[in-house]
Amino acid sequence: MSNPILTLKDLHKSFGQNHVLQGINFTAQKGNVIALLGSSGSGKSTLLRCINLLEVPNNGQLQLGEHLLHFSSDLQGRSITPKPKLITQLRQDVGMVFQQFNLWAHMTVLQNLIEAPIHVLKKPKAEAIAEAQRLLEKVGIANKKDHYPSQLSGGQQQRAAIARALMMHPKVMLFDEPTSALDPEMVGEVLRVMQQLAQQGGMTMLVATHEISFAREVASHVMFLEKGKIIEFGLAQELFAQPKTERFKQFLASVRS
Repeated sequence: MSNPILTLKDLHKSFGQNHVLQGINFTAQKGNVIALLGSSGSGKSTLLRCINLLEVPNNGQLQLGEHLLHFSSDLQGRSITPKPKLITQLRQDVGMVFQQFNLWAHMTVLQNLIEAPIHVLKKPKAEAIAEAQRLLEKVGIANKKDHYPSQLSGGQQQRAAIARALMMHPKVMLFDEPTSALDPEMVGEVLRVMQQLAQQGGMTMLVATHEISFAREVASHVMFLEKGKIIEFGLAQELFAQPKTERFKQFLASVRS
């Protein structure tokens, strides 16, 4: 087995009295595509936001590649934020795609893609433009490079957001319910791009989703969360065929109906 690309140990996150993540432990290998399943409020989005430090865990340990962070809280129970340099270094290795696209409205699609590589990675502009055009071709919106986000459909905006995240060559891609804000007819076009990413291999992906068919067809692993705890985690083919817990069986039955 290769060295893990992502390891979480005893990760906890609370918001006041609400203990949202309660001792999360798991390891992801390079190329794993992990579908995070669970009902609303189970902790899926908070888990993703903790991995790229949009939320700082209260306790536990996170290792992503060569980055190792230990988390603790102060006497009032508030998370102690890591040094900004550590956060910046970790985020360069983590791409995140949100529900609401989060593209910069005042920039064209092409400008959205090249901004961070030029200013953060110090990539020459011509090189960044060439790579951006290649990625936009890959996600099927090369003809939209000079459009502004407001001129695109939701599905096109989400595909632009995926391309923008890939521009930073992340070790891990996080998708937080990437199709939940889309009209039903646009869901398929985004899922196809994600499926293409997964099938090309090498990209480690964690996907919080309600799209069970996508999880069945594309995910290598499934993680089922409930009330901030991992109830099941393993190979997708095995867990879908034979859930280990009654609770996961009930969940699958409810989403099929």
